[in-house]
Amino acid sequence: MVNSPPAADPSLVRRTALACVMVAVLRAQSPQGSAAAVQRESILRQQQAISAQAAARGVGFIATSGAAGDPGSAPPQTSITAQIASIQRQQAALARQTASARPGQEAPGTPLIPQSQPEPPANPAESEQQDGPLSASLARQRESAALQPRLSWPDPPEPASLLACAPLPLATLAPIFDRAASTYGLESSLLRAVARKESAFQPCAISRSGAMGLMQLMPETAATLGVTDPFDAEQSIFGGARFLRFLLDRFQNDLTLALSAYNAGPSRVEQYGGIPPIPETQDYVSSILRSLGKPAPD
Repeated sequence: MVNSPPAADPSLVRRTALACVMVAVLRAQSPQGSAAAVQRESILRQQQAISAQAAARGVGFIATSGAAGDPGSAPPQTSITAQIASIQRQQAALARQTASARPGQEAPGTPLIPQSQPEPPANPAESEQQDGPLSASLARQRESAALQPRLSWPDPPEPASLLACAPLPLATLAPIFDRAASTYGLESSLLRAVARKESAFQPCAISRSGAMGLMQLMPETAATLGVTDPFDAEQSIFGGARFLRFLLDRFQNDLTLALSAYNAGPSRVEQYGGIPPIPETQDYVSSILRSLGKPAPD
């Protein structure tokens, strides 16, 4: 006798309708919700396929399948049972994913948003007891960071220091230039030209190489010339005049070589037998000679 197709299971119909509604809602939610909706659709299609297989075999067939001595009926029933178990596993996994995506609820598995780790205790001994070597290392790093100097913006200079480092007027410097030139047998205009090129008449100027003051004397040179305060205008001008006199004597009153040695050092001038091939030195010599109305070197 042929079994008639079974009536639709009301509970299955309700679950199917509920699944469709949930899929429609979740499609409009976050990316995690969209992925869950796709998985629900897959579960729903599998449930519908199992229902179709069960309807095709009939209720009586399902009730009697798997009986002893009926080898033909076991494989289909086993297949349906395996599919139902697979669906149940997928539903459980989907439930865990959905719970983990809801804020404020705990669920097994990896959370979607990593939670911040609690800060280890500041006491190194307590850290070692609780979390072992890692916390002890963190504590040592904090101690080391506490000992590092803190970078801060420098305080603004005092108005008096700004005035002291401002260019001095030529009217104030002219008498000093005249006295120094007279003392060392130089032209006052030469001292003025060198000071203008070196520091633009700024008594507190310091170069990248460490030259200091209005005549830009290096510390060793200033000490050799007896200059105790390279930022004092008078000491700097007299020291520079004395140095120029020394260089002119060394290079037989050749002003070009003396100026080259003032900028690059006497040893370099002697090494090259003339102006060293240094762009800064060449520009230095040419600029001062032009300001004095003298021809530039070839």
